[in-house]
Amino acid sequence: MQVVALIAFHVSLVQSAWHANLFETSRMMQAFTQIKDYENEFGSEMNVPSIVVIGVESAGKSTLLSAIVGVPLTFTQGNTGTRCPVRYRLRYGEDAKDPEVKVMGQVIPPEKLPEKVQLHMESLAGTFRADTFDVEITS
Repeated sequence: MQVVALIAFHVSLVQSAWHANLFETSRMMQAFTQIKDYENEFGSEMNVPSIVVIGVESAGKSTLLSAIVGVPLTFTQGNTGTRCPVRYRLRYGEDAKDPEVKVMGQVIPPEKLPEKVQLHMESLAGTFRADTFDVEITS
């Protein structure tokens, strides 16, 4: 049961965070708080599962991620758009009032995230890279 709550929390963290009133009262927040209490009680950190999306070109992987989270995380286009792996790290910030978005360590306004991802991918035009493009969202 706790693993299911962890997975559901991980998937819905950003969506809930962008809707602060829902986030504060959600069952997911209660589950996360309980998990954090267990971590503190037993002095060990629990690993939250990751979601990996792999598919053929222009299959809608980026659209799927944005739909799961409920906010635009990236851009979409008809041909190859993503030219390197993108790692979205979703973090809970107990004192965070507004979402903080960091792209490759640089803080940007949340609404600029899709544009920032697109600019990076366009800079790789014609190539594919193994380097990971890191996005961290704390809320």
